[in-house]
Amino acid sequence: MDIQHILSEVQLMTPDYGAVVALVLAFALLFVSGFASGSEIAFFSLTPNDENELEEEKSASDGKIIALRNDSERTLATILITNNLVNVTIIMLLNYFFARVVDFGNAVWLQFLCITVLLTFLLLLFGEIIPKIYTRQQPLRFCRRVVSGIMFCRKLFYPFATILIKSGVLAGKVVQKDNHVLSVDDLEQALELTDKNDIKEEQHMLEGIVRFGDETAKEIMTSRQDVVDLDFRSSFSEVLKCIVDNNYSRIPVYQDNSDNIRGILYIKDLLPHLGKPATFRWQSLIRPPYFVPETKKIDDLLRDGYASVFVGTGVWKARNLGIHGECLGNVHFGIDYLANVKAYNLGEKVAIIGMGNAAMDVARTVLRNGAQKVTLYARGNTVTASSHEMSYAQLDGAEFVFGKEIQRITEKGPVFKNSILDENDRVIGCEEEEEQVE
Repeated sequence: MDIQHILSEVQLMTPDYGAVVALVLAFALLFVSGFASGSEIAFFSLTPNDENELEEEKSASDGKIIALRNDSERTLATILITNNLVNVTIIMLLNYFFARVVDFGNAVWLQFLCITVLLTFLLLLFGEIIPKIYTRQQPLRFCRRVVSGIMFCRKLFYPFATILIKSGVLAGKVVQKDNHVLSVDDLEQALELTDKNDIKEEQHMLEGIVRFGDETAKEIMTSRQDVVDLDFRSSFSEVLKCIVDNNYSRIPVYQDNSDNIRGILYIKDLLPHLGKPATFRWQSLIRPPYFVPETKKIDDLLRDGYASVFVGTGVWKARNLGIHGECLGNVHFGIDYLANVKAYNLGEKVAIIGMGNAAMDVARTVLRNGAQKVTLYARGNTVTASSHEMSYAQLDGAEFVFGKEIQRITEKGPVFKNSILDENDRVIGCEEEEEQVE
């Protein structure tokens, strides 16, 4: 069967009134489809400069734009419902039109091909591509023109948008999302695709983040002549004067010469002892240093688990919990302990906050150095350490307690509250009653 024979079966019929009305409505709705697609881009691509131009008190349309952006989830649901409903209606109307105007005979495949290609072309070109390109040029201007229409659709489809939002929340609970870690390469690609005019102020900062991972410790070190340090033999009054004059939270302590670093003095450790006499032995508060090779990359340091690095003096900056009691003498950072185990006398009972790989290393090391009971506490029901690290800690005798939210630390030990978890084991709060662990 040749093409000429197939085409001979196709016959054009005189369109009736219903077919003409369907065609006119389809083309009218095509503009509505473009309106919805353009609105989706316009409302969610406003730059910070555009947002600063919005004047809620002087312009009613600006007030509506702010309201729609504040309820962005419902706004997006409204736009999507409108767009899909209009597109389905266009397809139905054009199918009706072709059925009343063109008789394809036995050429069913030709009918399918023509209608599919034509509808796809119309919807993509006039309903998606052109509106999105146009609105991307001046999104704020377009928002001001169409905001009343979006508000009307929002009221019209409010119940359907509510169903869509709640179904999305339910789906999010059923399907667990994988945590996506943004890599430096992802950030670099995103920076290349971003309009530089929109982020002039942030561009240098973002480029610095991209370059940061490739820099070595040597490149961000503080030069020796700029380092503020203390002599191990300094008096307590000299230490206080150095702190007041320089306003640093951590100061390296040397003995004999600046190359012989004995440790790091945390200023917060001095706070409980400010009223002590000049003979106070402040050297007892020194924490062990952590030395970093100058050739090591910053990216490697962060990947190894260092939240941040005080590279100038070779000191690891521990992550604070931000709770009362961290400066007490019975509180230590795990990484400091691992760096110089012999410098610590922890006693027979040890509590460890957290259940990461570092916490497991601390637990095993403490048990092997004389502790009788070591307990690790986690705020949730999950362990962030690897399974084999946890198994090794269990074999050495470590105990695990879950669902404990740390509140503060006293001289007797940590104070916890029981965590409140949702159905996905995520911490959403804690109970009122406190528990003192001794």
